Amino acid sequence: MEGNRDFSDSVDKCFIMYDPLLKIEKLLFLLDNGVKRTGILNEACRLIKLGDNATLLRMVRTNYQLDDDDDDDDDDDDMWLRRANARFSRRKINLESGLDVTSWGKPIRREERRKLFSMLGELHYDYGDLNEAFRIFHEELESCTMETQVIESHLKLILVSLKRGKLEDVLQWVDKVRERGGGSMESIVAAKVTCACALGNMGLQRYKTAAREFLDVSCGLGDTFNEVILPRDVAIYGGLCALATYDRSEIKQGVLANNHAWRVLGFAPEIRKIITEFHKGHYTYCLNYLQSIKPNLLLDIYAFKHVERLFDQIREKALLEYAQPFESLNLDTMAREFNSSVSGLEKELVVLITDNKLQALVDSDKKVLYRGSFQ
Repeated sequence: MEGNRDFSDSVDKCFIMYDPLLKIEKLLFLLDNGVKRTGILNEACRLIKLGDNATLLRMVRTNYQLDDDDDDDDDDDDMWLRRANARFSRRKINLESGLDVTSWGKPIRREERRKLFSMLGELHYDYGDLNEAFRIFHEELESCTMETQVIESHLKLILVSLKRGKLEDVLQWVDKVRERGGGSMESIVAAKVTCACALGNMGLQRYKTAAREFLDVSCGLGDTFNEVILPRDVAIYGGLCALATYDRSEIKQGVLANNHAWRVLGFAPEIRKIITEFHKGHYTYCLNYLQSIKPNLLLDIYAFKHVERLFDQIREKALLEYAQPFESLNLDTMAREFNSSVSGLEKELVVLITDNKLQALVDSDKKVLYRGSFQ
């Protein structure tokens, strides 16, 4: 399907814009999900060696099947690890000595402590020790003297919480930074916080809240948060969450007639088109397109856990909206509209009726759905 190729091409074009660490995470995620593209593991290792994340390289060597015959690569990896560990140890000792009161002979100024904690936290983050980075960034927060420093420290704690997969922590830090910053945060800072809030809510299956947050992200986000997300990702996740959870009036007011949300969705125009066509009642087109991009979404590091649930909710909403205007419906006609067998469609409708989402009765003999309340 042409749309699927376009979607895949867009995914590939966006990849080059991600931060190297997120690229590595996405490459390893592909391997974990059975994608056997040539060179994925080599590319992941190459990207790791551009930085200092010795923790990640050790994990890759332990968990993935590297070419046992390539002794030169093993020697290169060992040498790189020794050098990375040595660099880390030297810098760690220097920074920790700076935090040692006895080495100063007098109390350390609070601002100097903050800077040292900031550098030490970033050192551990780059090395791949996220738990220690989180602890140290929290120490940095305690040493902040200016509001801008407090906001910056909160952003670091949010980032590390996202990387650790601690979604409840993400939302707690989002609440704290919003309480501190209010409406005075810089637009890019606010956009990052909104992205984190949206990802946290999506990860916890709070899709309607996630939709609102995604569609509220500033269009000026650009690649400023590319260690986590890009504007196209925001549009895809926000559009799918909205389509799955908004009712018709919310789609109209919160998406189609909302200039800001409409611009956000412009970063993924195919998703915007799906929402528009769905609102027009063109369910066959929408459901077919969603199925065509499903393989890509199942390989998305954030979306993969939610694709089935979101798609089920979208299909359920389509069935309910399709049936709503009619007193009776021919199941053969409806089955063709929804790319289903009549027996499969009957099962879907019975579930909706049983769950009290659809007031109707299915006549299996006549293959007709009758809408209304039946005793």
